[in-house]
This record gives sequence, structure tokens and C-alpha cells, in this order.
Amino acid sequence: MELKLLTKQDVSKLIGCSIITVDRLRRSEKLPSFKLGRLVRFSEAAVESYLNEKIIEFEQRHLA
Repeated sequence: MELKLLTKQDVSKLIGCSIITVDRLRRSEKLPSFKLGRLVRFSEAAVESYLNEKIIEFEQRHLA
């Protein structure tokens, strides 16, 4: 399995939010990330997992 790394900009486009929101999620540790020197990166699998959790939470609250 290949590890695909995403930038803050990539995550922002994928989730449909601002880069500032991505930074907030990262700092609050809701969205896992890591640093390569000064660069912040996110694994695509971690972002997909975060989105799936949010979808499940939404469905449980609004469709139950």
C-alpha cells in the first residue's frame, strides 16, 4: 500500500473548508498530521478516516 501525503491545501480542497480550519483541526489533534522538517503533511488515509467519522456522527444525529 502506498502512503499518499497531502498538504494543508490538498486537505482544504478535499474537505471543502479553509486552510485556517485545517490548521485548527491539526492543532486540536482532531486531524492527525506530522511534520517533515518545516512542512506539515497529512496521510490520505487519516483524512479519509476523519471524514468517515464525521459522516457517521452526522448520520447518527440526524437520521436516527
